[in-house]
Amino acid sequence: MLKRKNGELREFINAEYLPAYYLIPKEIIDRNPKKLREIPRMFAMLALDEEAIATVESDLFILLIIDAYAYMVWQFIKPGEYMEVYSGFDPLWRFVHNVDVWLMALKEAHYLFDVKRLTERPYVVLDYVSLEQMTSALMHIVPKVMYENKIYDVMEIVENHRCFEDFDYRSSNRKTDFYRQWYHTRTKHPQISLDAFMEEYEQTHGGRQWEIVDESMDVEYSVVSSGYVQGFLNTLSPEDRRIVELRMNALTLEQIAKEVGFKTHSAVLKRLKRIGEKYRKYENES
Repeated sequence: MLKRKNGELREFINAEYLPAYYLIPKEIIDRNPKKLREIPRMFAMLALDEEAIATVESDLFILLIIDAYAYMVWQFIKPGEYMEVYSGFDPLWRFVHNVDVWLMALKEAHYLFDVKRLTERPYVVLDYVSLEQMTSALMHIVPKVMYENKIYDVMEIVENHRCFEDFDYRSSNRKTDFYRQWYHTRTKHPQISLDAFMEEYEQTHGGRQWEIVDESMDVEYSVVSSGYVQGFLNTLSPEDRRIVELRMNALTLEQIAKEVGFKTHSAVLKRLKRIGEKYRKYENES
C-alpha cells in the first residue's frame, strides 16, 4: 500500500513487477517512451513520485515487461528469426509472451529478487543489468524451461503443421516461403472431398468444427500471384471481394465472419469454396 498526497491509502497494483523492470538491460529500456525510461531506480524516490507510480500502474508498463522478456527469450528459441514474423496465434509466440513463466524461472535461479527487498532497502539505487549478463542467465534458464514444459516437442509439431494464422499480417520471407511450400506440397496430394472429410472429422471429434482449407482455397495463393487479380475480383460481388481481401490480410475465418456479419466461420469457409470454384472457372476461360 502507498499513501497518496491527499492521505489516501491505495494499493500499488503492479509493484510485483518492479524487480522484473529493474532486471531489464538499459539497451532495451531506452527503446521505450520517456516516462518508462525515467521510472526512478530507488524505491524511496518512486514511492514519492505520483507520476512515476501512475506509469508503473499503467498497462503500458506491463506491456513493456511482457515484450522485453519475450524479446530476450526469443533469441534462444528461434535464433536468427524475427519474432515479428509470427502472429499472436502462433503457439511459440504465445509461449514466450507468457512472462510469468520466465520471471518464475529467474526467481528460482536467484536472478530475480522479491519485491519485498525493495521495501526493505528503499534507498539503494539499482544499477542496470547488462545485456551480456541477462544473455548469460537466459542461456541456461530458457532450455530448462523449454524442457520442463515439453516445448521442444511443441516446436516440432508446430513446424510440421504450420497454418496461415501463425503469421503476422505483414510480408516476410518466412511467410512467403511457407505459402510456397504449402501450395507446392498440396499439389502433390490426391484430391479428396472437403465435405466428406469434414463430415468424417466431425463424427470422430464429437461434432467439433475444423478450420481446414480445401482445394478450392487455391484462390488464396493463386489470386495473389496471378496477373488476373483485378479482373477476377471485378467478377465478384462486393461481399465476396471483401471476404477475399480479409483472407489475404491473414484474418481467421472467425474474424472474417465477424467482419462481414456471418453467424459462423463455416459459412465463410463455404463462401470461400464457391469463390475458389469461380476462380478456377475464370482461369479456364481466360
